[in-house]
Amino acid sequence: MAPGAWFIKHSGDHSHPLGQLKPNDLGLFDMHGSAWAWCQNVFFSYPRGTKGNASVDSEDSLNINYNQGRAVRGASCLDLAMIVRSAQRLNALTGHNDGAFVLRLTRTYD
Repeated sequence: MAPGAWFIKHSGDHSHPLGQLKPNDLGLFDMHGSAWAWCQNVFFSYPRGTKGNASVDSEDSLNINYNQGRAVRGASCLDLAMIVRSAQRLNALTGHNDGAFVLRLTRTYD
C-alpha cells in the first residue's frame, strides 16, 4: 500500500480509484493528492489578522463568473509530496480542466 496520498513519486502519473489508501485520523479517505478539488470560494488572498488576532472568514457570492478564478485545493498525482496538503491552493478559472481537477461532493455532518 502506498502512503496516505497519491503524488508524483508513486502514482504512476495517473489518478487512482478511491479508497485504496489508508483514511486520515477522522476516517476520511482520499482527502489529498490524486486530483485537485474545486472549491466553492472565489480565489483571493487571505486578509492578515491584526495585532495577533485572526481575520474573519466570510462566504463570498455563490454567483459564478467564468472570468473569475475559483480556489482548488489538495494537489494532484502529478505534484510533489511537499505540496499535497489541504492548505495548498491555486487559482483556476472556472471551466478549466486539464484532467487534474475534480469536484468533491460533500454534505454537512449533523
